[in-house]
Amino acid sequence: MTSILMILGLPEAMARRYHEGIRAAFPEIAVTLVNHVAKADPYLADMDVLITQPSLFLYSWFYGMAAVAYFAY
Repeated sequence: MTSILMILGLPEAMARRYHEGIRAAFPEIAVTLVNHVAKADPYLADMDVLITQPSLFLYSWFYGMAAVAYFAY
């Protein structure tokens, strides 16, 4: 099954709106939402698509978090 991981450091209501919109558009796809890159580790191995904010991706790049390590292999 296809899996989408959303890492959104937005206010909760706004992040939920994006999450629910993706789920409604693609009901057959598993969509997981986390609010910080540090919480993404358990979902990285199974994800097929990553949706995030540029600032969160850059944070993980500079500090060597697992999110970037996943893309390196």
